[in-house]
This record gives sequence, structure tokens and C-alpha cells, in this order.
Amino acid sequence: MYSIKKDPWTAVIYLILLLLGIWIIYRVVTGSKRRAAEKEKQMEQTRQNAQKANETFTVQRILPNDPSFSLEHFLNVVNHTATIIQDAWSSGDMNKARNFISSGVYNRFRIQLKMMMEQEKVKNIVRDYQVLSIQLIHEEITGDYYALHLKITDKARDVTVSVEAGENEIATALKSATPSEFTQVYSFLRKKNIQTDPAKSFLNNVCPSCGAAIDNQSDKAKCPYCGNVFNSGDHDWVLAEITQWSEWDISRRKKIAEDNAIHPQVLEDRVSYLFWQYLYARSVGRKDILQRHCTQEFLQRYDLKKTFYTEPVIGSVDLSSITKTADGLSQANLVIKWSAGIDKNEPQNRTTRIGLICDMTTYGNPGFGGAACPSCGAPLPDDYKNNCEFCGAGLPATSQDWLIHQMEE
Repeated sequence: MYSIKKDPWTAVIYLILLLLGIWIIYRVVTGSKRRAAEKEKQMEQTRQNAQKANETFTVQRILPNDPSFSLEHFLNVVNHTATIIQDAWSSGDMNKARNFISSGVYNRFRIQLKMMMEQEKVKNIVRDYQVLSIQLIHEEITGDYYALHLKITDKARDVTVSVEAGENEIATALKSATPSEFTQVYSFLRKKNIQTDPAKSFLNNVCPSCGAAIDNQSDKAKCPYCGNVFNSGDHDWVLAEITQWSEWDISRRKKIAEDNAIHPQVLEDRVSYLFWQYLYARSVGRKDILQRHCTQEFLQRYDLKKTFYTEPVIGSVDLSSITKTADGLSQANLVIKWSAGIDKNEPQNRTTRIGLICDMTTYGNPGFGGAACPSCGAPLPDDYKNNCEFCGAGLPATSQDWLIHQMEE
């Protein structure tokens, strides 16, 4: 038997074999990585091509009825809306975003901020907000409305601090905060017979109906010149829903849109606002807050227990069906997926099913401009009052809109 010491060529052979093995492993690994990278590049190119084809198809469907529609202009509106929402949220005042979002979205944010500040005694500060990508992923035409759904990925630093926190404390907290990316679906709607006029746009601080100069940060969402409700979707695109990407289901949306004459987003926007009103009413233990928005049967049989909520967030709101009640009223059945901590416990995922009813013979059909004073467009008071807090006009005892009739938690 030879030893390495007696036969140095053996050591050389071993070394050559070792280096050859390392080289082969290296080539296999790098080749595999290269092929994986090339495959991912091809897949990304395929996704981009499919995205481009989908956007082109959608634009071609819009142009016959709206020859002036520009995807570039629309995406600018989407980017501006996403940015101004974050700015308004961080400042604790949603008025600056009001004209770009439905009354339902506006009031949901407003009530959520109110609950955070009054009960949790905290505020959420957002800085360095940036939209990373916007993709048009789905479109619908149902009833009177055209809907465009966009997947938005953005990035920001945010911190939750005490309502008493000063600028120095906020700056210190933000300095140690790591930027986070998050993806959501923004749903924009507009009456399907409307044509785009870039000169009449909220981006230019003018009324999309008559073109008059307006205050884009007012409590009132109604043009003083022509009476147009800015965020109704009657004359311009309005953001009517924000859905977490993890909860988005295109196949379900297609089926619901095909099965119903009324656009699902109108009902989903309405019930989202009503659900936030319900959470607020429970958080302060006052059933009268719901009186304008519920049936008397619901108010009589539902025991409102005062509840402390921590970090309430709605993930998605979905219309499941529209049926008829025994007495001929329309009933919309919706599912809300949300999360919150209750009575200072850790937040948990939750599901609530709500039945709304409406007498379609007296339905006011406010579109996305409901939950507002009929006279001036200001938000309805959070407690039950007979008159608008802004213009003094009388308010109906019961809303001529969809009302909460059933709830299953």
C-alpha cells in the first residue's frame, strides 16, 4: 500500500479530482441558478405582456363610450388618490381626500380615526409614502356603473404613538421604523355613460360637472354652483373600496357582477360604512347612533354591549347574494372579513355576516355620495340628531337607503 509521502503523485491526483468536483458542483449550481433566473425573467415578461394585453383590452372597451379616456391620466388620478389618502390619514383629517373617495370610504376612515384617538388614545403617523407599482387587473360593467380594479403596491414608514406625542417623539419613533411594503386592491367606479374631460378634474381643483373652482379640503362634498355631489361617481371616478390583496377574489367578483343588476360595490360601500358605525356605537355603548341606519326590528332584538376594540381593520367586504324578503323588500347579504382585539385582547381574524334591506320603490339611489347631508353634502353626525351640524337642514329619521336588518357574528 502506497502512502502520500512515498508517492506524491497520489496527492496531486486527489487534488485534481477535488478541484474537478468543486468545479462540477459550481457549474451545476450556477447553471441551475442561471436557468431559474432566466425562467423567472421569462415568467415576468409573460406577466407583463398579459398585463399590457389586459390594459389594452380594457381601454378598448371604454373608448367607444368615452373617446377621451386616457389610461395615463387615470393612473395619475389613482396615484394621487393613494398618496392623498395616506397624507390625510397621517394628519388625522380625511377632508383633504374627501372628493376622491366615496362617502362610505371617507366616513369609515373618519370613524376609525375617531375611535383610535378617543378610545385607544393613539394616532398613526405615515412618512416617506411611495407608490411602487399600479396594475389594472379587472374591470366590470354592472347596472349604471363601470368599475376598474387596480392592484397597488406601496411602501412607507409608519408608527403608532400616543395622541399626546410631540414632533420630537414622533421623529424619534419614525427614525427607528423600517419601511414596509403592502399590497391592496383599489376599486374605482364611475357612471358608465360619463365621458372624460381632463380639464374638469379634481386634480385641477374644479367640479367635474360644471368646471367651477372648488375647495378640495372642505367638509362639504357638494358643488355650490351646480349641486353635483363630488364623490357620488356621477361625473368622475371615485374610490369606493380598498381590499387587502390576500382577500381579493376575481372569480367571485365576476360571478356576483353577472348575477346582479345593482353594482356590488354600491352595496359593499354602504355596508362598510354601516359596519364602522356599528363598531363605533358598540365602543361607546349607544344604540341611538344606529337609529338612522337600521330597521326597528334589528334595534329591538339586538343587545348592544359596550365593547373596547383594539386595532380594528376591515380586510374585505363581499356581496354574496340579493334576495327578496317575505314582504317583498330587497335583501342584500354581505360578508365582512375583519380583525380586532376585543376588550384589550390580541387582535384576531373575524367574520361578520350582515343582511341589508331596502324598499326599492322609495330608494333614494345616492350612489357613492350617501352617508351625507342631502342639502350640503357634509357628513352625517355620528350620533342621532335631527339637523345637519353644518347647514342646519333637517335630516330624515330613517335613511332612504339600505338598512341593517340582520347580523351574525
